[in-house]
Amino acid sequence: MPPFDLGPILPELPPLAYILRPLAVYLLVLLALRLLGKREVGALGPGEFVVLLLLSETLHGALVAGTESFLGSLIAAMTLLIANWAVATLVARFGRLHQTVTPDPTILVHRGRYFDEQMRRERISRAELDHQLRTKGIFTIRDVDLAVLEPDGQISIRRVEDAQKPLDTELPEQTQQQFPDGH
Repeated sequence: MPPFDLGPILPELPPLAYILRPLAVYLLVLLALRLLGKREVGALGPGEFVVLLLLSETLHGALVAGTESFLGSLIAAMTLLIANWAVATLVARFGRLHQTVTPDPTILVHRGRYFDEQMRRERISRAELDHQLRTKGIFTIRDVDLAVLEPDGQISIRRVEDAQKPLDTELPEQTQQQFPDGH
């Protein structure tokens, strides 16, 4: 009878490495979240969301793979963080770049009317929008003066009773052009 091979179930690294590596990655991800700014994780923009997804994949090797991947994973993660910081800095400094990188808000409801074409384009159903309205205490579309899909995926809602300011002080010009009646 051949001896039982324990090789596949024994760790490649010393046990302490399986404690220290995740701690180092944890601290790096905490630093990343701090560098991304004070936004809530649920309110991340597309760039920050992509960075977090890529960090997850990049740091996988640092968590569990062999010794050769730890430093490489950390270097790749830092490269992603620096690239994201550089893009965010450029976007904040140059308005034209911000317009290129960040999508315009999209009007979904105006004066109690759904904008079905824009909802289809953004792949939002009436049921999904109605759910979002209910979570904000609005149970009928007639109570909505304006519902806007923001660039970060959030839906901003202005109730009819709150509609006092002119829209041109609140929305970018490209978004205002979505109104069929010019407001």
